[in-house]
Amino acid sequence: MITNFEEGVKHAIAAVIKQGRASTDDNGCCMYRGNFNTCCIVGHMIDDEFYYEGLEAISVSSSEVEEVLVSQYGELSTNQILLLDRLQSIHDSLDKTHIDNFVEEFKGTIRLSNLIPKYCLEVLT
Repeated sequence: MITNFEEGVKHAIAAVIKQGRASTDDNGCCMYRGNFNTCCIVGHMIDDEFYYEGLEAISVSSSEVEEVLVSQYGELSTNQILLLDRLQSIHDSLDKTHIDNFVEEFKGTIRLSNLIPKYCLEVLT
């Protein structure tokens, strides 16, 4: 289990790239844990020990999700929550119908975002 926030973020970005697609349900709605054994950015940061189905459809900035993340990573700063919210927004906003383009769009959007710390960009090379 990863307990360092920076390592967790890097792991999550790399895991989404490796899975090659967004984490969605049968209707194409984004999920922390989705079809085909996928997870979204924040879903990859939540260890199975802390995940529960009631988190689905709740924003990363909600007290419920933040509580789960704090259980794993310790107290999170406002900037860390904003980073996760931004990364989640990138994941959720991309076209989920053309999975061939998902990884490149995901990487490109992260590179273009001015809110993403440099340590996140290391994973994109």
